[in-house]
Amino acid sequence: RVPSPTPSFASNGSHASFVVPRARSASGVSANFRGAWAVHDAAVSKIEAALANGTAPLRVSDVSWPPRENVCGVMPEDDAAQRKRKFQKALLRWHPDKWSKALKASPEHDQLAARLAEVTQRILRERALA
Repeated sequence: RVPSPTPSFASNGSHASFVVPRARSASGVSANFRGAWAVHDAAVSKIEAALANGTAPLRVSDVSWPPRENVCGVMPEDDAAQRKRKFQKALLRWHPDKWSKALKASPEHDQLAARLAEVTQRILRERALA
């Protein structure tokens, strides 16, 4: 039995990002994407809870950014209603207005705002291509 790769976080110095294993199935979705997405979703939920509680100032490296190849967690087999729900959830989750209090308190305000804008733009691009 070959051990499956596990999701991990990587940092390039300026920010951390979620790394999804690259093993692809016939449908084009990573063999472990569903599990990796669940780990990512749980990590972001914790950050959202911390934001609601007004904890310590947020840094770019504190955030579990979504994987670049699939920002919304949409799967090829998702029907139209599931896709719509996932796009709406992603837009609400990553909208810069939701993060405004954290942005004001963050020592990395500009970098954090830029990453949030980038994620929002990727969500809109994914939705347009769906």
